[in-house]
Amino acid sequence: MTIVPKSPGDVVGAFHFGRLVAGLPQTLSTWCFTTRDQGAAEAVAELLGGESIASPRGYFEVDTPCAALPVTLDSDAAVTVEMEHWKARAAARRCNGAFFQSEGQASEGEPCGCPQAIEDRRAMATRGTGASPVTTVRFTLADAPELGVFAFESRAWDMAEHAEDLVAQLVGSEGARKAELVLSESEFTSTDGLRVMYRRPLVQLAALSGKVASFPSRSATELSQAA
Repeated sequence: MTIVPKSPGDVVGAFHFGRLVAGLPQTLSTWCFTTRDQGAAEAVAELLGGESIASPRGYFEVDTPCAALPVTLDSDAAVTVEMEHWKARAAARRCNGAFFQSEGQASEGEPCGCPQAIEDRRAMATRGTGASPVTTVRFTLADAPELGVFAFESRAWDMAEHAEDLVAQLVGSEGARKAELVLSESEFTSTDGLRVMYRRPLVQLAALSGKVASFPSRSATELSQAA
């Protein structure tokens, strides 16, 4: 396997499950990896399956067959939720839900005024008067930690809610925690009575009892059979 040397904390690339096709959003059933490092793309393709494909925009992409990735979270700091309020296609303010994080601005470090309850934040954002979440999970691949730190980012409210529970479980943990980054199939019924299926990202922590073995990387078919 090609090894990609990285400095601690450097992000090798990002995993995601969506892309634009002819200007329209497309949801994927398995994880896709994107990076500007060709060696990293080749290493991920060798580890998880798929092929490294170069983009005209200067990055490399790997469509993996995995709907669940075995990962390691080094601490509760591996999961962060920041809030952004956009105006005229630019972030007018950034905060962590308690204090402004607008680097270099006078407001940096000042209380941001966001409600504590995430449902209240969501209501304000819906009215256009509040910020929306950006949840980031940083991790190493459990079967190849030498490849460095990877990231997953979501702007979904349910992921921000999930992140709050996840951080609560990570706080107080001694050492790194094994987990799975999963694309879970969910559904809801629309106001018209239609059954709508969608994919929801989740981080599922392994049990703390004893030494936990690595999860196998699982395909979307295997996940649906296990459901």
